[in-house]
Amino acid sequence: MTQTILNRVRLWFSMKPLATWFLIIVLLGMVPLFVGSYFRYVVNLAMIFVFAGFGMNILVATNQISLGNAAFFAVGAYTSALLVQELQMPFIGALFAAAILAAVAGFIIALPAIRLEHMYLAIATLGFVLIFEQILINWSSLTNGASGLVVAKASLGRWEFDTDLKFFYFTYALLIAAVVIGKNILGTRTGRAFSAIKMSPTAAQAMGINVSKYKLISFILGAFFTGIGGSLYAHYVGYIDPPSFGIFLSVSFLSMVVIGGMGSIAGAVFGALFVTITPEVLVALGAKEAQLVVYGVAMILILRFFPQGIQGIMRILDRK
Repeated sequence: MTQTILNRVRLWFSMKPLATWFLIIVLLGMVPLFVGSYFRYVVNLAMIFVFAGFGMNILVATNQISLGNAAFFAVGAYTSALLVQELQMPFIGALFAAAILAAVAGFIIALPAIRLEHMYLAIATLGFVLIFEQILINWSSLTNGASGLVVAKASLGRWEFDTDLKFFYFTYALLIAAVVIGKNILGTRTGRAFSAIKMSPTAAQAMGINVSKYKLISFILGAFFTGIGGSLYAHYVGYIDPPSFGIFLSVSFLSMVVIGGMGSIAGAVFGALFVTITPEVLVALGAKEAQLVVYGVAMILILRFFPQGIQGIMRILDRK
């Protein structure tokens, strides 16, 4: 019976994919109307981290592993907060300015970093996180140092996103737009170049693809999406400080793509859900300090038994 229903769902999806996706989007958008504020809070954080997951997965798409994306997240958060509070810039303008400045930071870091590979690239980008955290602490005239910043709520004109539900619908719409853009990028020449580099940089170079150029582009795009996530995080949580954007956050982003599934949009979603829900579960169990241990064990198990992450597990279950 269950198999028959699944077959009919697959048939419907294959025949009317647009209608099916529209129905899924509408149904998911209705979920927050029927749950409590705590669940909405967790879902909102998960959606914010999906943007960071996009950024990491774009890098992974060109065989690059970065531990520096927490710094791009911080650039987005601080830029947006300061533009809104110091220059009274509208939030939507500050959001995109934050993403662009994060992309510029990605460009600057990528210039020397793209010549490195694997472990060496990860270590170099980790150094950037450590440096940037110290800049945030010591440039107190701008960032308020270790005391952090209280950040105003996001707004769009007169509509202030001062409740979890309002923020959900704004972020949900932005996330759908990001998914559409991400899907379209994969179908472009740039996306095909990313795929070729992921399979074999040497073969891609032999085919006439400028590997350094596309690695640079992936760094910029990854930082751009991560900067959007940072901006949303600052205005949703309402407070930011340098320790929030340290090594621990970089490890969380890395575990997100490994556990969710490397190089895919679905993997970013699954990974963001894992990274967001796991701390809440550990707090409820009284084991908050075990968070890094859980991430480490999960990554080891995933890499050993399910290299494609949660997304790969879902595909295996779907075939059965």
